[in-house]
Amino acid sequence: MDYENIVEIIELEHHSEVNKYLNCGWLLLSASVAVAPYGNQGVEKKSIYSIGWNKKNGEVQYPPKPKEDETTKKLRERLRRLSCEGNVN
Repeated sequence: MDYENIVEIIELEHHSEVNKYLNCGWLLLSASVAVAPYGNQGVEKKSIYSIGWNKKNGEVQYPPKPKEDETTKKLRERLRRLSCEGNVN
């Protein structure tokens, strides 16, 4: 792969998110599994995907962000107000 044309790199953990970027023209640069100790219960494994934008594709394109539903908007506003009032750490 010709990495000299890669102008932006993003690392993601969820394959569904990676697929959204790939559908916009991003390239999969690498995929790996990170392993970390997880208390006394063994290890935690998670996938790490590195994707990049090739400048030959033009301006960097990002997948559209999902729209918030009304319940989520109300909850976010309530949390913001509580945070501003000092009631939430």
